[in-house]
Amino acid sequence: MPPVRPPAATDKKSAATKPVKKVDLNNASLEELKTLPTVGDAEAKAIIAHRPYKSKGELVTKAGLPEGVYHAVKHKVEMQTPRKTAPKK
Repeated sequence: MPPVRPPAATDKKSAATKPVKKVDLNNASLEELKTLPTVGDAEAKAIIAHRPYKSKGELVTKAGLPEGVYHAVKHKVEMQTPRKTAPKK
């Protein structure tokens, strides 16, 4: 019978304490939005065009993203207060 080895030691503490940076739906650039899973140019442009967002569910109801895209990104996004921009002339 082969010897029983203890499980490999893992550093659970460092993995658990590393904060995952979420993408801000109201302020992220096109390139930042495209870092989300299943989000390409068309989806990122739709997100930007329908700002501001008050809830994650508005990705479906306002931006018209498919449910599959919503489920892929819902834990990776947040909504901050939109930054003020200079008025367009």
